[in-house]
Amino acid sequence: RLCAGERLTFAEEVKKIGINAERFRAYSGIELCNNADDAHKRMYSLMNNGSKHPGAVGCWESQLGIMKKALEQNKHAFVMEDDLVICDDFQARLDIIFEFLNKRDWDVFWFGGHYHWTPEWHKSVNGKHTHPKLSQCNCTLNKDWEPTDHPHINRTYGAFSTHAYLLNKDKIQDIIDMLYRDMHFSIGIDWCMILHQPEMNTFAFNPGCIKQYNSLSNIAGGFSTQEGFRKLGEHWFSKKMDMYIPD
Repeated sequence: RLCAGERLTFAEEVKKIGINAERFRAYSGIELCNNADDAHKRMYSLMNNGSKHPGAVGCWESQLGIMKKALEQNKHAFVMEDDLVICDDFQARLDIIFEFLNKRDWDVFWFGGHYHWTPEWHKSVNGKHTHPKLSQCNCTLNKDWEPTDHPHINRTYGAFSTHAYLLNKDKIQDIIDMLYRDMHFSIGIDWCMILHQPEMNTFAFNPGCIKQYNSLSNIAGGFSTQEGFRKLGEHWFSKKMDMYIPD
């Protein structure tokens, strides 16, 4: 599996769980936007000039870079940011995850528990989405997740966990094609993943395995208080899978 990350804390985290991670230096969104040709400027326009920031462009292209490298090597792509906190029993969870995935058709597995317990992204009334940012989606799910036959794994439709996720090596090309196709009207890679989850096979561990530190954000600007996601519910993150242990 190919991974991404740079900080010393990240190196310590992955060493703790026995993962040999390959670092991938992130692209600068500002440089990408400033040096883009006309075609790419159109592709980046909403992320660069809309409600987001050039950092969203850098995040998008950096994660695509990891996917492409994994595709070349015929490996699953394990995309990870560099400011992560990993649960204490990650290896035990991986055993459960791969036993589950090996029996199923799957596209993406989210290691974060970032999804709404009651529908938010894919909430619909009379067959239409109520969320203003998901008007392009035509699904009538009226839910952001549903249980599977395993108590620790949920099927997701509205997970926004692009800080740590695994892509099936056999599906990476399809996901790359989808991301390039939709880049021109997307506000970010997390949003694009939400838009297409109803037509993909995506899953998440319950409770979440990996969270991020509170830190400065180069996407929306300002300080990102990641602990605020705890309001999503106890499924968001836990140090140990069988009990909720706040930090």
